[in-house]
Amino acid sequence: MPLIKKKEIPPMVIIFSVLFFLITICLFSYWGYEWVNYLLSKMFNVSTSKNMFDLFIGLIAMASSVLIFTGGFLVLQMRSKSSKFIFFGSIGFLIKNILEIANAVFGLFSVAEVTKGAIERASWTIGLELFQIGFWVFVLIYFMRRSFKAQLSEA
Repeated sequence: MPLIKKKEIPPMVIIFSVLFFLITICLFSYWGYEWVNYLLSKMFNVSTSKNMFDLFIGLIAMASSVLIFTGGFLVLQMRSKSSKFIFFGSIGFLIKNILEIANAVFGLFSVAEVTKGAIERASWTIGLELFQIGFWVFVLIYFMRRSFKAQLSEA
């Protein structure tokens, strides 16, 4: 019986997989809370700072978290399916980040008076989301390269 040589996992893949697990668990938990918070506030007619953007952002973030978590597990096994999960999860997070930026900007229009503090919070949010966009673009570039895909197995 021939021995099947196991593919070596590049160190960068291990680092990304650990990051994926940490990021997705945290984001799924946070956005799950935000999503339930929005739904309960509407159900019981309680006023909160949450809006429809938060509902869509939460759904997208939770779905993307599941995709990236699964992709991270598959990429540790060097499976070719991992690239599809990581691709769609990353695109989902990019959409989430763009919606977060829009939510921060449109949120300024919904307050009675725009204060310096509100502008600073919006600026921090926009900066954080731009940083996350950069991260997910890097993830897309790294995992969608032909040279990386060539290392993956079909099994």
